Amino acid sequence: VDFIPENYEGNLRMSQCNYNSSRQNREGFNPQGGNSLEQFNQVYAILANSDKNKMQLVYNMFDSLRTANKLSDSKFADMIVTCVQDIPYRLVIDNPSDLDGRMLQYYREHGALEHIKFGVQAPAEFMYNLQGDCDTRALFCFTVLDHYGYDAAILISDYYSHAILGLSLPTTGDYLSYNGKRYYTWETTAKDFQLGQMAPDCSNMNYWEVI
Repeated sequence: VDFIPENYEGNLRMSQCNYNSSRQNREGFNPQGGNSLEQFNQVYAILANSDKNKMQLVYNMFDSLRTANKLSDSKFADMIVTCVQDIPYRLVIDNPSDLDGRMLQYYREHGALEHIKFGVQAPAEFMYNLQGDCDTRALFCFTVLDHYGYDAAILISDYYSHAILGLSLPTTGDYLSYNGKRYYTWETTAKDFQLGQMAPDCSNMNYWEVI
């Protein structure tokens, strides 16, 4: 589904072999020094670079829909992101003891994934189980859109404990400037958010940074 709306149908698939390789790569990686922002930059980079060649079944599905529906670059990006927005949210937790007891119980009742190193799943892991939270989704969208030549980024906020996609495409709305470019915000955890839209409860761009 995109924002017109148009409906597109396809099967998201990931091989067991690529899933296992992706999971092992994430669990075996250890960032080298730096502050938390620099370490997450290393984590996202290694997961995206490792998984970009594990996504051929996903790319094939998106390619077939793009060709069949003669999608422009902006419409194609809409289709990819709305596909992710349509996947139910699941919190990904590194250390459950970091959460308040009531909050942890709530997320467990809603199917949280626990003891996931770095609190993020790599793109192939996400495609295998279709479960993920904000940075898992943003990382997947970044990896796929980067494959197709889009100028994408991941935007994170310690203040809001949130991550979203950033995309440098002509539009209006909220954005972060980085290296002379505007990366417009794209929320991937809820339906109906379009490029440049931010939820009111996390819309102060002073609290966001580009990864």
